[in-house]
Formats: sequence, structure tokens, C-alpha cells
Amino acid sequence: MQKKTSSFSSARGKRLRRILLTGLGLILGLAVAVAGFQFYKTWRARDLAVKAKDNFDHGSYRLAWLQINSARDLLPDDAEVLRSSAIIDGGFGARTALDYWDRLAANGGMTPDDLEQRARAAARFGTDEQFEIALAELQNSGAGISVGELRAGRLLVRGDVDRAIEEMRRLSSMSDDAAMRLDLARMLLRRHAETLADSRKEQAVAVARELFATVDALQTTPLADEALAFGLTYLLPGREGQERWANLGMRNMSPDNPALLPAATVLIDIGKAKPDEMNKRLRPIFDAAPLTRRAAYASWLTRHGMNREALALITEQEAAESGDAFAARVDALAALENWAAVVRTAEVNGNTPESVRFVTKARAEYAMGRGAQSGSKSVADALKAATRQANLPLVIALSDEMGASDTVDASLVELCGDPAVAAQVFRLTRDRFSRRGPAAAVLMSAAFERARAAAPNAPPVQDFARYTDLLSMGKGDASVAKEENGANPAVDPVAATADAVASEPADLAIRATHALALLRAGREAEALDCFEGVTIDFDHMSPGTQAVYCAALAAAGKRDQAVVSAGKIDASLLSPGELELVEDLR
Repeated sequence: MQKKTSSFSSARGKRLRRILLTGLGLILGLAVAVAGFQFYKTWRARDLAVKAKDNFDHGSYRLAWLQINSARDLLPDDAEVLRSSAIIDGGFGARTALDYWDRLAANGGMTPDDLEQRARAAARFGTDEQFEIALAELQNSGAGISVGELRAGRLLVRGDVDRAIEEMRRLSSMSDDAAMRLDLARMLLRRHAETLADSRKEQAVAVARELFATVDALQTTPLADEALAFGLTYLLPGREGQERWANLGMRNMSPDNPALLPAATVLIDIGKAKPDEMNKRLRPIFDAAPLTRRAAYASWLTRHGMNREALALITEQEAAESGDAFAARVDALAALENWAAVVRTAEVNGNTPESVRFVTKARAEYAMGRGAQSGSKSVADALKAATRQANLPLVIALSDEMGASDTVDASLVELCGDPAVAAQVFRLTRDRFSRRGPAAAVLMSAAFERARAAAPNAPPVQDFARYTDLLSMGKGDASVAKEENGANPAVDPVAATADAVASEPADLAIRATHALALLRAGREAEALDCFEGVTIDFDHMSPGTQAVYCAALAAAGKRDQAVVSAGKIDASLLSPGELELVEDLR
């Protein structure tokens, strides 16, 4: 009996051990599976983040947007995912870029490059407090980048060009940095380009003298030729001054001298040389030059009517290797009206962005009378590609020049429905259609509806909804927003528009909406303050923004200035609500 009991106990023990071992195996297997899945998830998220950044760097913006969002879904707090998110969102112009940098900073492990990029993001998107924190941490890292340059850059991106110039002028006075002085000259040119040729304006004369003096002063620095290239290309220091600069530019007969071709052009323009003679001097220098410099020379030849000589410098194969070479060969072919060859060149895949190739093909097709057939499709393809390659304004301008404005309008409305690009496209589309007034009301409405469905929280979309609501209100009605365009009735319009200005300070349309909210709320005296901290160029504002600005001027007691400015507005381009704002000023 004892033997049976012993056998029974032994068997039961074996079964128990098997059960325990099986359970332990299951637990270990589950643990391994979980660890394996976690490892795969981490690897996959980081791989997507790296690929997203790489695609963004190479202009594949749509793919980058999809990949980074997938990476965020998998591992939202991973350092590599946060870093790529910050870089990509910053490239897209989204203020969430700074949020990602801040989250990465909170996790530790910020590299010096991360700190610099975070400071640049804070300069563009951050509050004053965020900007100062980012600057302090950058300085503590021992980075060599100038804090003053970042402050000037912050003012520029916020639209305050005048104060940015003041900051750069202050920095230049404290330093012998030639690059900084040349940057200041470029900023001055950007600010005063339209008035520099008017010698009747005292400010224009003063700025011109300063620019001329800067070019001369930089002749003893390593940037002498670069300064000459700037002066010879953009400034008009009189015939004697041009000849002197041109002769200086011809001292260094090297294809790498940026002043050489501008100097040659000036000497031809003032009658000191003939194009064919100059070609004989320059051709031996550029024949064996790198492709980029040969392309520059080929473009120079085309501008001076030597089209066949230009074609001889850039082969069909080389045109596919470089955007500059592509442009040089295409321009020469177009000057010879060889449109079929332009189409062939544009159809070859290479290093030229798709948007440029498509718009070039469209140009040739329109020139051959095929605009209504293949040309309009090429324009639409170019615009779509341009949203991925950050050159949409350029492609729009080129398409308008070739007479494809209707195709541009239709394509932009369609692109407003793409969530990846709706914000940037609607901002451009709104400005475009608002300059046509009621004639473009149907197009504006269609663009808005598509953008609202695709990106309801995008600042340009929300701003248009608020602006439209505010125009329909009377004085004192802005304490509660209407719901017609998607505005939240529980949100005070003045508070909402103030937040929008803080997030998009360089956008004049958003500032105008805030000013309108104040006017509607009966806070007229504060409306003009909305335009503080930004450089105002009245002639470049859209008609609606001009109307709001004039109303704000009048409300601030500057009626005479308001009347003069209101007289410049084309009233036929104003909506009824906008016209009401300036009725008593005209």
C-alpha cells in the first residue's frame, strides 16, 4: 500500500512540474513576444522617423508627412521621432515644431545642433519667454552662432523688417564681421528696393549711399567679390561708379568669382565692350569649369543673344544632372523657339525638381498652342508637385505669366482639400482671390470649404472663418461669435484673434482680423495697436486688409492719414462689409 501511495505522489509531482514548466514556458514566451514586439515597434518608429526626415530633405514632402505621422502613432515620445517631428513640422511652417523641440529638451540629450534648431524655431514660433529660454540654453552650450543674429531673424519672421534692420545695424557697429555687414546691405535692399531709384526721396538717397559705401568698404575683406556681385547686380551707383566696380570685378578672371559675369554685363551695358568680344575673353575660362559655373555662363550667353553658344556648353545629359544646367539649356532652347526640344528636356527625370520640369513643359506646350490640351495638365501637375517642394509661389507666378490663370485657380481650390498642404495652400489662395474682390467669391468659398474639411484647425482657415463672421457683425456684436463658418460661439473673438496674432505675427491678414474684432467689440482705440511690431507696406496689402487698416487709423484719431490711404483702395474689390469700414473716409 505504501508503494502505491509513493507511486501516486511521484506521478502527481511529475504532472505538477509539467504544468509549472508549461506555464513558465508560456510566461517566458509571452515575455519574449512582448519584448520582441516592443523592439520591432521601436525600430520601426525610428526607421520611419529617419526616412521621413530624409524624404523631407529631398523634397518628398507628402511621403515625409505620412511617415512622420506613422512614427508618432507608434512611439510618440522617442527622441528620434521627436527630433524628426520638430525638423519636419518646422519645415512645414507649423508652430508644433517648437513643442517637439521642448519635449525633446525635457527628455534630455539635446545636441548642439538641436539647441540651435530649437532656438531658430523659438525665434519663429515662440513667445518671448520661450525664445529667451532657448537662447539662454544655446549660449550655455558654447555655440558660436550670434544671439544678436537670432534676435534680428526673429524680428524678420515676425514681419518687423525695420526693427530687424536696426538690430543688424547695431550688431554691425560692434563687429568687423564682413558677412554681417553684407547681410545688413541685403536687408536694406529688401526693405527699400522699390524706392531706391527715386532720387527725389531723401530716404532713398540716404539708403543708396549707405549701400554704395558698404560695397566699397568690403573691398578689403575676403567678401570683396561677393560684395561686388551684389552691387553690380542690384545697385546703380552711376556710370562712373558702375565702371569702377566692373573693372574691380574683372580683376579675378576665375569662374568661381561671383562678380565676373555681372561685371561683364555692366561693361557691355555702358558700351565699354561688345558681347562677342566679351565672350572671347570669358569662354576659355568657363569651358573647363564645373557644371554649375558653366551653367551660369550659358545663361549669361543666352541673355546676350548667343543662344547656340550657350547650348554648346550644356549637353542634354548634363541638363538632367543639375537644376542650374537644366534652366540654362531650356532658356537657350526657348530663345531659339525650339519648343519640342524643351518638352523632351523637361520629360527627362533628373535632379531638377518635378515642379520645375512640369511648369517648363507647360510653358512649351502653351507656346505651341497646346495649352487647352496637355498644357493645362502640366500646370496642374506642377502646382501639385510644388506643394511638396516648397516653391508654390514661384510656380504660380510662372503659370500666370503663360496665361494659365484659370488652371491655377482650379488647381489651388483642389489642393486646399489635401490635409498635408491645406494650410499653406489656403493662405496663398485666400490672398490671391481676395485681391479680385467679389468676382472671385465663388472660388474663395470653394477653397475655404475644402480647406475647412481638410484642416479645420489650421490658423489661416480659422482666421478666414472669424474674419467672415466679424464682417457680418455690427459694432458691439463681437462679444459672441457666430457659428456659420465654424467659429466656437463660446470663445470671445477678441481673445481668439489675439491668440492667432501671437501664433502667426507676420501674417497681416490675421492682424487685420484681430483689429476688426476690436472694432466690432467697441474697442476702437486699441485696433491700430494690432499693426504694431510689423513693417507696414500699404500698397502691398490685400484690399480688405487695407480697409481694416484705414478704419483702425481713423479710430486712433489719424483721420487725415486714413482718408489719404482709403483713397488708394479700389472699392470694387471690397466686400460689402469691408466697404462699410471705409465709406465715410472716401
